[in-house]
Amino acid sequence: MAGNNYEAVGKSSGRARGGSKAGCCMKFWLVVFILTTLALTAAVLWLVLAPEGGIKPDKTKSVGEEGVMSGASVRRLPGICTLPPARGPCKASIERFFYDTTSATCQKFIYGGCSGNANNFETLNQCLDACSPSAGQSVSKDDSIPESGDDVVDTTVCQLPLEQGNCLAYFQRWGFDASQGRCVQFIYGGCGGNANNFETKEACEQRCIANIPMPIPAANDETLDPVCKLPKEVGPCRAAYRRWTYDLSKGQCVEFTYGGCLGNANNFETKEACEAKCGGKMLLTEYSQRVYQCMSFRHFVALALPY
Repeated sequence: MAGNNYEAVGKSSGRARGGSKAGCCMKFWLVVFILTTLALTAAVLWLVLAPEGGIKPDKTKSVGEEGVMSGASVRRLPGICTLPPARGPCKASIERFFYDTTSATCQKFIYGGCSGNANNFETLNQCLDACSPSAGQSVSKDDSIPESGDDVVDTTVCQLPLEQGNCLAYFQRWGFDASQGRCVQFIYGGCGGNANNFETKEACEQRCIANIPMPIPAANDETLDPVCKLPKEVGPCRAAYRRWTYDLSKGQCVEFTYGGCLGNANNFETKEACEAKCGGKMLLTEYSQRVYQCMSFRHFVALALPY
């Protein structure tokens, strides 16, 4: 009798222990389910409520004193701004600025005077203008290289000066030189500039009016400054600076490329400075112009005729 009671108690205890283990397993998986559900709910709410997948741009930071462009706002840099600084093979020591994509700032570096790449700016402001968040890409075809029209010739474009622009790339372009009355080749830096900028000579000639210049007669020795009689001197260095010199044979100031050292005093930074020293194109105060349109060539021929 006692043996039967012991056996019954043992079976009852075994069932109790088995039930306790099953209850613990159920509680464990219930906790896991609840935690997983909460985590998924939080993730969904974050993706739905936060803009751009939870990344909020910081627009409070601005350009710093040293030209620092900070902040997490997304921007598209012009290609030249991603180029590494390049000193070049020459041995000059010219202080320039380049855009550093790592620090998002314009930094100083020493330029050798030739070659290198277009991430090379003479001033901090030029660097910021080209590579700041608001800076656009290089001038588009619609802005700087207008298509020529068949019916209307836009002369305002042709009166603009030839401009290299802010960047230092090396693109051969054509522009109308009003002082010479013809389309001439010049070097375009790749950004900035103006609309007097054409990919081909033909496009330039189709858009612009060709004017025959009236240079001043060869000045005599008594009135011309001795500086203006000096020949054009490029110099021995290999830099490439746009300068102006007085051409005695043409009787007017013309553009040339200066190497960066030596040369002579017949060397001016601007056309205006050259003309102030040596004189420029003769004003047609004693002549009247009769302009005849040549329809077959779609340009004008200017003839200076006496009264």
